[in-house]
Amino acid sequence: MTHQEVLEKIPLYVAGELSQADRAEMELHLKNCESCRREIEEFRKMENMLEQLRLPDPPDELWEGYWSGIYNRMERKTGWILFSVGAIVLLFFGFFRMVEEMLSDPAVPPLIKWGTLCIGGGLAILLVSVLREQLFLRKNERYREVRR
Repeated sequence: MTHQEVLEKIPLYVAGELSQADRAEMELHLKNCESCRREIEEFRKMENMLEQLRLPDPPDELWEGYWSGIYNRMERKTGWILFSVGAIVLLFFGFFRMVEEMLSDPAVPPLIKWGTLCIGGGLAILLVSVLREQLFLRKNERYREVRR
């Protein structure tokens, strides 16, 4: 095992996660290398210091505020979703009726009809694209398993 390999495996050595063969090679190297022995001691000191660090537990009032805040956010989110769905339904219905009236009216120029159809088609494509992306992201959430 080279000196560089030993340096890279020091954290595994200190944690006791090396195989028997690697551990034996590491100990053989350590017999002859003072700098690696110092490095291991420094690593152990740092590990001991990190083990002693503890964050204080938050007070109960903080947790109560946290859980009530979650409830409020969920409630507002549900309200906004219902509001948005209702607004979208009404807007699409109104747009559909407007387009229907416009297409059947011979007084409206064809350029206006085509422009309106393009706007409606573009909005429909954007809506489908956004919904598809959101559904894909929900299924493939990278940080789903991360807990705070």
